[in-house]
This record gives sequence, structure tokens and C-alpha cells, in this order.
Amino acid sequence: IVPFIANLHRLFRFRSAEGEKERDREIVLGLIMAAFATLVFTLLFSSADLVFQKYVEQIFAFPVDSELFARAIQTLVVGAFFFGAFCFFFVSAAKSAVSISLKRSLGVIESSILLGALNILFFLFILIQFTYLFGGEEHLRAQGLTYADYATRGFFELSMVAILSFLILFGVEKFIKKEDMHHSLFRWLGTALVLQVILILASAFGRLLLYETAYGFTTIRLFSYAFMIWLAVVLALLAYHMNRGENEEKFALRAFTAVVLLLFSMNMLNPDAFIARKNIERYHETGKLDEVYLASLSDDAIPETVVLFEENKEIGKSYASHLYHERSAPNEDWQSFHFSKRKANNILSSWTNYLSLLAK
Repeated sequence: IVPFIANLHRLFRFRSAEGEKERDREIVLGLIMAAFATLVFTLLFSSADLVFQKYVEQIFAFPVDSELFARAIQTLVVGAFFFGAFCFFFVSAAKSAVSISLKRSLGVIESSILLGALNILFFLFILIQFTYLFGGEEHLRAQGLTYADYATRGFFELSMVAILSFLILFGVEKFIKKEDMHHSLFRWLGTALVLQVILILASAFGRLLLYETAYGFTTIRLFSYAFMIWLAVVLALLAYHMNRGENEEKFALRAFTAVVLLLFSMNMLNPDAFIARKNIERYHETGKLDEVYLASLSDDAIPETVVLFEENKEIGKSYASHLYHERSAPNEDWQSFHFSKRKANNILSSWTNYLSLLAK
């Protein structure tokens, strides 16, 4: 496999000059990486969005003979095997390539082809879907989609796009040749890709916001919001790192600081209390509430949810019943003590009889 990749450029080289070998190798390797990455991101975008999927299906909607396709794959595989074997035995450069090719740094040509192809694909996705991504509820109804279809089809795929983009950028920046580290083309392409990924993250954020508006807050949705914000910050830090050309330790320190700030912010936010408060606000606006989920939240939510006992008898009864069973066997060991539990117990102590009666 290694001799095949190391010598593949020979099949596409039209100049015999010795100095062209390295550049041809970089072009071929860049095209291979770009083709693979583009295929992966195209599949993710197609899975994330129906409109983009339709465009892709139209582009590749041509008749294919299954037998001819299978024979073509067989021919390519067998041809690649014999070409690699021939290079291994008869091409002197291939033997040294076996030992050094895996350690070889990326050149600016390979990185430019890879990042350029991804920039074009991301730009087309954003351009085609801009109105659809940020159009809101009217565009959903026009496409015949539900909130669940829109959010779940797009959020996880677009989040994966952002994560893979970060890994690719970080890997290219890490392995690019040191003399090309400050190459302006690499900086421009990397920064453009970061900006487009942040915009795609914004669309994923919007999808999740739409889903949360329809179905309410949950722990996983809240932490998904926080993760996307943190990932956007880390991408911005990576763009700054690429443009400044600083060592990896400074970038790692900034990313670690972003993690610390994220954890501090989430602790100060008090997630379960925030989730309960937002769901009750939504209940006041829409009359919809998942009292079963509220009862499953931790003691932090009790100061926010206790108002349900007084506001609506039916909702209060349902919530009290589930809450009673959730707390029917509390752990009173000293190891389990914390202030949130003590506060919740003090609040519920005046409602103990009420809870037991409603639970029957």
C-alpha cells in the first residue's frame, strides 16, 4: 500500500524533469485526501439537510450498470495491487519511501488542495441552504418537515462536521512543513474554513433552539448548547494560533482555559434549576409541560418546581406523584449530604402530607 501511494504520482506526471517528482507526489496526495474528506462531508451534509441531499441526488442521478461498476472496482483494486507490488520490487525510490513516507510532513500543495476543496464544499452548502437553514418555521412547513425531523436530522451531523473540521485543521497545522508554517495561502484557507464551520455551528445551534422551543429543555440539550459554544471558541482560538504561528503549548493552554471557563459557567448556571425554570416559563406560555421529566431532575430543581403544587391542580398532582416515587427512598447517609438536598428537604417538608396523599 505504501509503495502504491508513494509512486502513484508517476501515473499522472507528464514532465520528465527530476525536480517535478516531489510536486507531482504532493498534488496526487492532496487530491486523494481532498477526495476522501469531500466524500465524508458530502455524506454528512446530505444526511443533515434534505435540500442539499436533493441537489446531490440530482448531480449523481445517472444510470449505472451494476455489473460494469463491479468490474471497474475489481480492475482498480487488482491494478493498484500489481502497481504497488511492481514499485516495491523494481523502483529503488519506493523502498526508502516505505520507511519515510509515514513520517513525511505535509507540503503547502497538499494542504492547499485539501483545505481548498473543503472551503468550496462548505461554501456551496451554506449558499444553497442559507434561506432554508435560517428561515425558521415557515420554511419547515413549506418543506413538509416536523420540528423533530429538522432538528435531529441536522444537529448531530452538523456538530460532527464541526468536530471533523477541527481535527483536520489541527492535523494539517501540526504536520505541515515548518518552512510552510507561515504560508499566507494556508492561513487564508484555514481561517476561511474556520469561519464557515462557525457559521455551520450557528445553524446547528438554531436547529437545536427550534427543537427546544417545541419540546422544552433537557440536560442533554443544555449541554449541547454549551458544547457548541465551546467548540466555536476553540475553533476561533485555532484560527488565531494558525495566523500567529505560535507553538502548540500556548494553544493547548488557551483551549484548557476555555474548558475551565465552560465548567465554571455551567456550575454557576446550576443546570437542573435552569432547566426547570425554563420549562415552567414555557408552560406558562404554551400550557405544555413534561412533569415526569421535571420529577427526575436533581434537588437543585425543587425550589423552581414547587410552584406547580399551587398553580395547577392537575399538573401539580401528576408532578407530585412522580416526585414522591422518585424520592420514596432517599439516601440519608452523611456521605450524601449537600446543601441542595438540605434546601430541597426543607422546602418539601411542608408538603409531605400533600405529596403522600396525591401519590395514592
